[in-house]
Amino acid sequence: MFFLLPDYDDRIVLRTFLSSSRSYKQYIAHNKEINVDLQHIIVNLELPKFIWIGELSVPELVIDGKVNGLVMLDATEPRFHENKSLMLLTNSTRVAFKENGIFVEEVFGDYKENELDKNEIQIIGVPLQPFKRFESNIKKF
Repeated sequence: MFFLLPDYDDRIVLRTFLSSSRSYKQYIAHNKEINVDLQHIIVNLELPKFIWIGELSVPELVIDGKVNGLVMLDATEPRFHENKSLMLLTNSTRVAFKENGIFVEEVFGDYKENELDKNEIQIIGVPLQPFKRFESNIKKF
């Protein structure tokens, strides 16, 4: 699986926390700022009872309490090699998630062939807009 994060000039902020999948799905379902397609994917994803969440952001969005990327890991999977624990990975243009034990990758946005190379596809627009970070049971330190 080949997955690139957008170019942030090497200023990515990763916020990691443990959550129950039920609590996190409830947060996603009620978050009005999140992309509806991603919301549907996460709410319908088969997840273990506990998951590690990694929220990706940039310093400018962190100040506003917003994120624009997610990594979800199975907190009950003891084997971290070979992406066994990876459940979902998304940024502003793509989402890859485990469905029936196999990774499925979807691309958000409209497509257009690159005029220079007909084999390349450009993604137009950024449909996964920044959304409010999870705060439910997180204590500030």
